[in-house]
Amino acid sequence: MLHLQTVRTALGLVFCIYSGASPTWSAQTKESDPPPEEVRLSAAQFREGLKRRGLTVLLEQHLREFPPSDASTPLLLLRDIKLAEYADTTRSMSGRLASLREGNGLLEELIQKSPQDHRRFGWRFTLTHSLLYEEAEPLINAILYRGSTQRLRTELAPITSRALAAIASLPEELTAEYDRIESLPVSEFEALERSGYIQELDLLEARVGYLLLWTLYYDVLPRAPSDSAYANQLSRIVEATTKQPALLSTSHGSSHIQVQALLLVGMTHRLLKDYAKSREHLERALQVAERLNDSAERQRIDWAVRLARMELTRNEIDDNRLDEAAGSLTKFRASVDSHVAEFLELQVEGALLDRSILRARAQIARHSGKSDDETRFEWESWQALWRLTQEDPRHRAKVHSTVSNLIEDETRLTDLDPFELFCQMAGWLARSDLQTELQATLIQKTIAAGEVFLTVHAKSADALIPEVRFLMGVAETRRQRPLDAARQFLIIAREFPNFKEAPRAAEHAVQLLGDLYHGSPRRLNNEGTTLYREALHALVTGFADTKSARYHRFFYAQLLEDAGEFDRADAQYASVDTDHEHFLQSRFARIRCLALALHQHIREHPSDNLTHQYKLDDFQTLQREFTTLATSELLRARDPQQTEVIQELLASARVIHAEILVLLPEVDRSIQALETLDPLETTAPISKTLLGRVWRVRILAYERLGKLEEATLALPTYVSIDPHGSGATLQSLYTTMSSGSDLPGIGEVDATKKQKAETALIIADQLSQWAAQKPDDQLPVSRLLLSAQLAESSLRASKFLKAREIYEALASTTSDPRIQLGYAESLFRLDRFEEALKQFNRLATTLEPNDPIRWQALLRDLQCRSALQHPPDGIIKVIEQQRTLFPGLGGPKFSSRFQQLLRENEQRKSGG
Repeated sequence: MLHLQTVRTALGLVFCIYSGASPTWSAQTKESDPPPEEVRLSAAQFREGLKRRGLTVLLEQHLREFPPSDASTPLLLLRDIKLAEYADTTRSMSGRLASLREGNGLLEELIQKSPQDHRRFGWRFTLTHSLLYEEAEPLINAILYRGSTQRLRTELAPITSRALAAIASLPEELTAEYDRIESLPVSEFEALERSGYIQELDLLEARVGYLLLWTLYYDVLPRAPSDSAYANQLSRIVEATTKQPALLSTSHGSSHIQVQALLLVGMTHRLLKDYAKSREHLERALQVAERLNDSAERQRIDWAVRLARMELTRNEIDDNRLDEAAGSLTKFRASVDSHVAEFLELQVEGALLDRSILRARAQIARHSGKSDDETRFEWESWQALWRLTQEDPRHRAKVHSTVSNLIEDETRLTDLDPFELFCQMAGWLARSDLQTELQATLIQKTIAAGEVFLTVHAKSADALIPEVRFLMGVAETRRQRPLDAARQFLIIAREFPNFKEAPRAAEHAVQLLGDLYHGSPRRLNNEGTTLYREALHALVTGFADTKSARYHRFFYAQLLEDAGEFDRADAQYASVDTDHEHFLQSRFARIRCLALALHQHIREHPSDNLTHQYKLDDFQTLQREFTTLATSELLRARDPQQTEVIQELLASARVIHAEILVLLPEVDRSIQALETLDPLETTAPISKTLLGRVWRVRILAYERLGKLEEATLALPTYVSIDPHGSGATLQSLYTTMSSGSDLPGIGEVDATKKQKAETALIIADQLSQWAAQKPDDQLPVSRLLLSAQLAESSLRASKFLKAREIYEALASTTSDPRIQLGYAESLFRLDRFEEALKQFNRLATTLEPNDPIRWQALLRDLQCRSALQHPPDGIIKVIEQQRTLFPGLGGPKFSSRFQQLLRENEQRKSGG
């Protein structure tokens, strides 16, 4: 029995802990006394081969079809399968953890079903170790390194409870097993010793004692200090290390756990609020670690050293030794090697400690009534973390998730500091990507938190405003509210141009609004169009050197052109990069803008002929440059579609040139316009729309040159070429030919004017025929006006009967004085004076004296009376009365005719 007593000395116990030796039966399947058929068929070897080769699917199938005769082997093998799934790094972490939980559940089931199996001790140790250092490890690490929350405690509690239940009574049961073995006869004892069973028990007992201490501590982490087990379990750790001083005193070089044990006791004393004892053990742990010469060993316990420094800082904070805490934190940060894998996490944890120190200082200042110091420390506390995200972008996601996870679910948004509120937004937004069933709720909470931030913290944390708005923009995008999202991004681009994400914010705004503007214009109202323009302006002018700005400059120019700002559009088109996909189109657009700018300038400054000429010269220079460039591109083009596009641009440039030459009265070069367009149709295929513009220019040029016959002959061709767009063009042509004409029936008509009137009639007739085939919403003007134009042009072209028919129909539907006058005039021209007189008299007696229609109606009224041989005295009297009341008699155009009528009736009175 001497062997057992020797192995179980304290020093031997500590050595066995480090040795890491695990009982061969604790994690392996070992079938005892297999039935003869299994020996012959070697089922165990077959299963072991499958497991060794990773063929877990086949192993699981084999277990279902050929289950072993004992109860433990299937469970152990199934657990091996689950552990293999957990170890498979190609699987998702959630899937791996699910397999691990299933594996631990199988081991618990095995322990319950085999209470007398000699392997149960090792199974319970293995279960405890797996629960704590695999299943619960993420939760424990989160609490140890970053801090505790109710969610973490709630998730951790059932796992640590299971671990403690598995190991709590194991030391006593091992003692009982030793007592049983010691009572065996010598032969049986020696047989167990030869089998290695006793050695395995010795190794297991040493490891169980050490693991139990950590299990007690970990089980305290999810408990509240008011829980009776809280202080009880911490006290058990202190008592155990007091009874076994070798754990803390044996040199680390021998035990390899001295640093970890000192750390455990130091953390335990801190939770017990014995800060002096905690400080003593933690400092000692650091001192022991610093004296180690073995670099490999130093690296192995590096985690314990880091945690000891963090715990020492927390201990000083808890003890209100804030200057000492700051010193400890400085040492912790200095010890963090930038090459270690956990570098980012350690920096975040250091910033969290810094925040804790500053918050403690703010609390002291508050109790001391030093409000300025309190405000300053509170501001610095969140800056400690925010500054970390600014120094290294790699920290952003880690900091945001860490801080978000430390916020209790029931915390009110207004109780959070600015950075916590921002991180809460970031956390919710990140989770909305992963939890589709909660996505809408999480996005709504993100936006609500942003609104709280802008209300509560806008002045005290203005540096975070662009960050907050960026998250709100992303959230609005995810809930498919592009206008609201674009507003947030646009505010960032305009008001926070130095924010590192400002260029991306401007680009997001442009893309969101651009998709609406170009994809579905009806969804984009005037406000949306204005926002799109503002977004393009912010991107192109505020971040001109970015790739996105250089690309979107072309579309900004398009929007300026659409808004009629042709000079500004031209400047943007001129800045489009030569490698832009729309470079050639941008050069063509410059021609279009210069032409439109010239049109605009002539409308606004009709007498500024010198400027008109300068602008025309500029246009023609640019048009020649474009023609050279496009022709060069055409020669290099290999794609038929590209060739067609370039040919259309070249033809369009010529048409625009011709339009300028013929459409602007001050520029009028109709012969040159016709020469520019010939022979356009035969040089390259062009679109019908463009061909329609060609014929429009030709008709106008013919009209300007007095070639009305050619213009008339061209009209049917034009309408047939462009049946959809010709209506607006015909209307424009009619307006052009009608402009400056007298009211119906007034003035002499010479041969030229007569021909022009006949051409106008043809256009009006074409318009009427065209309109008959179109719905109302596609007409350039109302049907009433189209009919009035046809009647008016018929009257001017001396088609009096046709005019009367149209006017008569119109007069029955409208009281428009012009229609009524035209109807009366057509009757007058047909010598139907009685009927005409009634119409003219009504207009003359109801219209205002300053209305030209009233004077023409009055003149025709008196002319009808004269033609009907009414007494001349009455006619003379009316003219003289009107001259007395209105000396001008309606103006020169009417005055001379009244004078002529007066003379005629005076002669008629005298019998002449």
